Formats: sequence, structure tokens, C-alpha cells
Amino acid sequence: IELDDEGVTMQWKAPPSSGKKAIKEYIAYVKVKDGEFKEVKRIPQPSAEVLKAGGNKVKAILPVESGGCVYKVEAVLEDGSKCPPSPISDEVSVDAAPKDKKSGAAGGKRVAKKILAKSGDAAFQYEILKAMGLTAE
Repeated sequence: IELDDEGVTMQWKAPPSSGKKAIKEYIAYVKVKDGEFKEVKRIPQPSAEVLKAGGNKVKAILPVESGGCVYKVEAVLEDGSKCPPSPISDEVSVDAAPKDKKSGAAGGKRVAKKILAKSGDAAFQYEILKAMGLTAE
């Protein structure tokens, strides 16, 4: 999972089995906090060459919602049926991933981490330890 100014870049492998039916597209869903999953993007099945070049993974840039969110993906087969959904992603939050100051570009890439899921809104180790009740001594 990568987070930048364009959104969240997600990668996933195609389902291991689709009942000998071709995959038509993928549907990406997002859920913010305790809300319901909603469809955010339909991604067409990439060509065999694109899949091979990408390590047999499908890649898409999805919008990020403020307040922390999780994603899941479903594969839609050519007959309209769907494969079981992917596991739910780690929580992604714009606030949990500080900007990369090394790039020098305005709003360079940020790597989304599990910080928010494990530590609330604390982004630095000191804040995490303080939130756990440890003192500075």
C-alpha cells in the first residue's frame, strides 16, 4: 500500500481459481470507520503482458477518504458472477503517514503504515509509548 497525492496505490493477485471463467473486471470498495463498504472504482482486467510485467499483480490507484479507511476487492467474471472478496486491507489514513521530505517534491510519496490501527493517531514512537502510559524517564 502506497499513499501519495493521487490516492492509495493498491496491488493484489488475481484469484487462484475462477472456475475456468475469464475475469472481466475488479470492483474496489472502501469503508470509512464504522460505515458500510461502498464501491469506489471498477478496474478492467489487465492484459497478460501487463500482469506479467507487474509480477502477476493487478495495480490500481484508489481514492483515500479522510478519517482512516479500509479496502477490499472483488473479481467479476465474464458471466457476471463474482469471486469471493479479498481480505480487508490494513487501515489507511492520510494523517498516519508523514510526507517524505527527502524527495524534495511538493507532496512526495508517503508510505501508509499500520500506525493508526496500532496506536490511534500517534505517528511517532515517542507518542506511541506515551499513549501506552510510559513516562519519559
